[in-house]
Amino acid sequence: HQMRIHQLEYEKQQIIHDIMQLEEECVSSKHALDEINLKVMEYKSEYNTLSSDSFAQIERSKREISLYASISHFKIDFDAPPNMIRGFVADANTQEVHPFEYTTGNQSDFEMINQLWSVIGGYSA
Repeated sequence: HQMRIHQLEYEKQQIIHDIMQLEEECVSSKHALDEINLKVMEYKSEYNTLSSDSFAQIERSKREISLYASISHFKIDFDAPPNMIRGFVADANTQEVHPFEYTTGNQSDFEMINQLWSVIGGYSA
């Protein structure tokens, strides 16, 4: 019996040691989780700031484009797919509407802008 008691005492000490290690790991994991949660909150705050700044910039750009559109009779379709520039230009003299649609990536930005200026110049005189 004495040997069995010593074996059980040893196993008890091992279990207590394992429990203490697990408790330390648990505390360490909780600290790591708290740090992660803090980083997530920081990232969310930064995202919200960037999102509101981006939204403000987009709204400013839309107002500027709207101003240019009223002057040039040129209108961009903001609901077009991202790989497409679509809209229309109105002929200032005849009031006719001429649609246009270009797929981006087929030509350089420079060529695309020149082509759009040509469209504007062709009907806004």
